[in-house]
Amino acid sequence: MAGYVYHLRPKSNARFCKVGMTHGRSVEKRLRELNTQGYGGFTDWEVVSSVLVDDPVEVERSIHKRFVRSGVPSEREQEFFYATLDEVECALEPFKKISLDKHVRELGKWQKKCAHLERQVAELEEQVRDLQGKHPLKELLRASTDEIQKRVRERIEADRLRARSVNQRSYQRNCEGCGRSISKKTGLGFYRQCPSCGRKAT
Repeated sequence: MAGYVYHLRPKSNARFCKVGMTHGRSVEKRLRELNTQGYGGFTDWEVVSSVLVDDPVEVERSIHKRFVRSGVPSEREQEFFYATLDEVECALEPFKKISLDKHVRELGKWQKKCAHLERQVAELEEQVRDLQGKHPLKELLRASTDEIQKRVRERIEADRLRARSVNQRSYQRNCEGCGRSISKKTGLGFYRQCPSCGRKAT
């Protein structure tokens, strides 16, 4: 997993240095943790440099070995050394170059991908403009709204006619005397008797 190898030094005593690694979190966050812990007795660690590498564990191990072979003594912790700034930066320099070259290559790949995506977006925008020219969205929306309103009006009218028909049927009665179909309700009120045979309505 890719991560960072970092070079830290405390403000109060720059002859000490720490070379460590981190992945899954930033160097700045790791720096805050070390200062909060008072790592090595210091709370004023600062970042001198850092490098992004594919295998931070292996890079850190190789730098530690280099210092051990050079007779640079460690102090309290494996990553806590007496070493000059130049010594540590020289040890990190080859990895910085590799990291830079890799980033340049990766940047080129991403630039090609971005250019391809930009072309696709431009094509899609052109297609949308063509569709809007043939079928303006506002007109489509208006047509849809008009159709919905028309159907609602038709439904209301059908319900009104159905209710009127039911009411009319409820007022139709057959005379029990002569069998004539009469409307039980008129504009003047209810029939009291059949207009044909004179039988009283029930």
